[in-house]
Amino acid sequence: MDANARRRVLDRFLKAFMARDFAALADCVTADFEWRFAIGPDAPDGKIYRGLDGLRQGFAERDAALSKVSYDDLRTTVAGERLMLEYRVSGTDRVGKSFNLRGVELFDFAGTRIAVKDVFWKQTA
Repeated sequence: MDANARRRVLDRFLKAFMARDFAALADCVTADFEWRFAIGPDAPDGKIYRGLDGLRQGFAERDAALSKVSYDDLRTTVAGERLMLEYRVSGTDRVGKSFNLRGVELFDFAGTRIAVKDVFWKQTA
């Protein structure tokens, strides 16, 4: 799959992800898809959510911890067979503290679908 085709899949995935359209997400990811969240106990990967059920669980847990989450300044870069997404993420944490951080996500593909969404956020003290 060439870089432009991977970008198109990522664009569809991001649109479905933001809309929480699980039918559209299913068309973009592998059955064993992994969402490696930036925070969590699964060292060294944060927390790993697997498959569509994992996406649902990840959204539920993120919603319990964060609110008003938005993404801005999205920029996609081709990094070999992988795509890299840079952005700013803002919102409010569970104690009401606002955050505005830079994030990077690495997307690995298996054939024509996304196999891994690996998330990295800057952390503030």
